[in-house]
Amino acid sequence: MMFNQWFRHGVADVKLIDFHVEDEGCPHIFFSVHTPINFLHGAKAQMETLKISARVFVTGSECLAIDGYILTVEEEFNFAEFHNQFEKQQITVEKAVDDFKTKLKVNLAEQCMFEGMTSELETKVFSLCQTGEININQIELMDNVSRAVILIDETMTEFKKLLELSITLKQVDQIA
Repeated sequence: MMFNQWFRHGVADVKLIDFHVEDEGCPHIFFSVHTPINFLHGAKAQMETLKISARVFVTGSECLAIDGYILTVEEEFNFAEFHNQFEKQQITVEKAVDDFKTKLKVNLAEQCMFEGMTSELETKVFSLCQTGEININQIELMDNVSRAVILIDETMTEFKKLLELSITLKQVDQIA
């Protein structure tokens, strides 16, 4: 019996990063990066898409720390396209991380606004971030939701390390 007949779906979801960050007890972010890999394509399994999930415990502007919500922010990162652009010198790791961080932050801000968790000032600022009038990566601390949005920066340091490691490994593969 052939291996691919026995395992018809030879795709595994491989977790690459899984950690937790918090800011003075609240908010918390449980951050993970995972990717589907098809092991039936031979020894060189390729990662094409990274699936990022951030479960964020955050409290609203009028809430106590125990009255928070857990929101899930999920985005996909096109890993293959990143490597393609990096090889052509069209993007840097810093730029890729910054662009992706913006997506995560806007997604989190939108969910918090939808749940009515933002203060009046946060709502105004996040609305301007949605339209691109304000860069969400440069906002200041205003209230509990902005604290959670700013905490996304800490999760991106590990994501940046993953991208840098992948570039190093690809360069080593090319040498060998």
